[in-house]
Amino acid sequence: MTRTNEEVRQRAAQKRRDSSRQRPKHSSGKRRRNSSEMEQMATLERESSPRRKSRKARRAQLQPGIRKIQVLRYIFCGLILVYVGFTFLFAGGSTKTFDEVAESIEIAVEADHLERLDSRELKRLYGLNSADYDGAIVYASTSGMSAEEVLLIKVKFPDQMSEVEDAVQAYLENRRRDFEEYALEQARLVTDRAYCIRGDFLFVAVSKHAEQYRSVFLKSL
Repeated sequence: MTRTNEEVRQRAAQKRRDSSRQRPKHSSGKRRRNSSEMEQMATLERESSPRRKSRKARRAQLQPGIRKIQVLRYIFCGLILVYVGFTFLFAGGSTKTFDEVAESIEIAVEADHLERLDSRELKRLYGLNSADYDGAIVYASTSGMSAEEVLLIKVKFPDQMSEVEDAVQAYLENRRRDFEEYALEQARLVTDRAYCIRGDFLFVAVSKHAEQYRSVFLKSL
């Protein structure tokens, strides 16, 4: 019995010794694994660091180009807004009546001694009937040797503008050809005429002061 107990104690002691030997080995292996993982992480960190620097460098290089693109985009949008504004300003119509616009034109042309013609002259010269439109007036020089002339028409309907344009262009071309035969200076006035369409209004000025008349017309709208 005593021997058996002694054997049991010896076996327990042997197990403790064996166990104590195994623990350090296990701990050492774990430490080795942890050290290996840390080395791998350090290696990955070293490898990824140049990549991050490279990406930052590329972003830094691209940044000025991106700013230029943004600036150009703002400039382009601004130009579009300016274009739209000018389109509405110069191609749009007017809330003014025909008489209001005609009054401004009349004051300007009378100072240059142009005479207002009646509706029969509009029909004879241009082949247009004044009753078909909201208003139509023609001013011309009293001299047969002068090509100076001012025309203002306001159509009632948008589709009338094309027929008015055709009639006016045909008349002006005939005038230019007539004056080329004996008065080249007057023919040049016809060629350099002021010609405007704004909304329902058509305006033509054949004169040395054509641009001045154009300005009066535009300001009167």
